[in-house]
Amino acid sequence: MASIPKGDTYKIDLTKYLSPGTYFVTSSSPTAGIFPTSPELEDEIFQNLSSIKHAKVYRKANIPAEFHFKNNRRAPPIIIIPEEHYWCSNNSTYIGKRKTSGNHGYSNDMADMHPFFAAMGPSFKKGSKVTTFNIVDVYPMLCTILGLKPALNNGSMDVVTELLVDRLKENTGSTFGTYIFILIVGGLVSGVFAVAACQVQHQLRRRRYQSHPIHKLPMSMMSVPDSGKEDAAIGLLSDMSDEEF
Repeated sequence: MASIPKGDTYKIDLTKYLSPGTYFVTSSSPTAGIFPTSPELEDEIFQNLSSIKHAKVYRKANIPAEFHFKNNRRAPPIIIIPEEHYWCSNNSTYIGKRKTSGNHGYSNDMADMHPFFAAMGPSFKKGSKVTTFNIVDVYPMLCTILGLKPALNNGSMDVVTELLVDRLKENTGSTFGTYIFILIVGGLVSGVFAVAACQVQHQLRRRRYQSHPIHKLPMSMMSVPDSGKEDAAIGLLSDMSDEEF
């Protein structure tokens, strides 16, 4: 913000340069946009305003490119940009009554027009500082933090990137930790299923063994008789005839 001293010492009275009824004014303090009431009056008005001291007067086509304004359909045919502390007025009788006031709207290359930027949060590096950057750079920076695709704009990430945490490294670390966690959980689950499968397989084998037909025969038929003789012939059940059985 630039200081505006009391009184009319720094006042640019437009009525001293222009005839009533030949123009109307927009945004008259500190800069002024001049719209001639007729296109034929533009040259005359521009010539009259060009004699103003402590101000720069531009036609729309010659507005400095860094203002990003001359191609706007609302830009006035003529614009007045005063030096610091000076201000335009279309009221010849107005006098600043405050001891000292402040105003915005001067050229953005003035140091008093520069704001300060402070931020905190998980997306910003603690204690990080950067050189001066344009205020329009804040928009793409916020879009980056929120993960949004920015609309067409004049901002840049060249400087403000240094304020932000390196998401790539952060995401890489998080991803690696996630992979390790998944591997551990996957290993535990696989181990549980393997043990369960072994138990089921063991039970199935035991059931098949217990359900075998040989286990349904009487114990007397399954026992081997002891004749007390070493040369005794022991007949097998399968060798007996039906009559002998």
